[in-house]
Amino acid sequence: MILRLLLILAFASSALYAQEDGQDWDVRLTQVSGEVMVFVSGEDAEGIPAAADMPLQEGDRVVTGEGASAEISLGGEHVISLRERSDFTLVSPRRSQTLLSLALGTLLGKLQALAAGQALSVRTPTAVASVRGTEFGVEFDSDAGQTYVAVFDEGEVAVQSEAGGQIETLRSNQETRVARAQPPLPAYHLRRLRPRREYMRHQLRPRLATLRRGWRQLPPAERMRLRRETIDRMKQKRREQFEQRRQMKDRRPLPPVRRKPRPDQEKMEKFREEIMRRRRQQKQ
Repeated sequence: MILRLLLILAFASSALYAQEDGQDWDVRLTQVSGEVMVFVSGEDAEGIPAAADMPLQEGDRVVTGEGASAEISLGGEHVISLRERSDFTLVSPRRSQTLLSLALGTLLGKLQALAAGQALSVRTPTAVASVRGTEFGVEFDSDAGQTYVAVFDEGEVAVQSEAGGQIETLRSNQETRVARAQPPLPAYHLRRLRPRREYMRHQLRPRLATLRRGWRQLPPAERMRLRRETIDRMKQKRREQFEQRRQMKDRRPLPPVRRKPRPDQEKMEKFREEIMRRRRQQKQ
């Protein structure tokens, strides 16, 4: 227990230092809709309900349920939208090499142009997409074991297999597909992710403009305090939800006791079954 506490404190101190010297993005959950869980790095393995404005740190995992979605902002300059049934991990919040992982589902990104010395990549089980432009989408289909990467109206993304090798560069309204241990297909016109383009145009673009206008950079100490308070509050909410479910289960009426049929009822049931059996034989 003591060792675990020391590890958590060491991790928090490292994160605080990185934020103080401006190495890391101020990453926060900015919107939550439906059932969204956060698996907090360095905490217990059981997830907590997500909450808007919760600061995220390296190693945090966000999972969206059926019909749910979550929005993540990097310093108010970039916005990431996780669609339903998605599994996302903030691998590295470093400005110099931001790394996001998508193990399942769909991720849409609207970015400002990256400054010199900044880089952002999205990793899936089969591909790595290095984002050089501003509007992109990544989807991993776990059933087919394939990754789809697209650029919408503007931007540029370099895509390659998770094993490295050949690079395919996507530009405006282009898409590619990457199967496991295979190079990306030559760029083709938007297909799989085309329906997401309207969401990009009418939701994410204005959303990023709103975030940029209202964003307030949190001092590192305030950010850590807000994160701790949110985690504790959501853990309490999780306990309350568990208790409510337990009480509802306890109040659930027991199934009615099925009495043994009387001899005459049993005889009638056997007779009915015999009639049905004969009818089936006649049909044959």
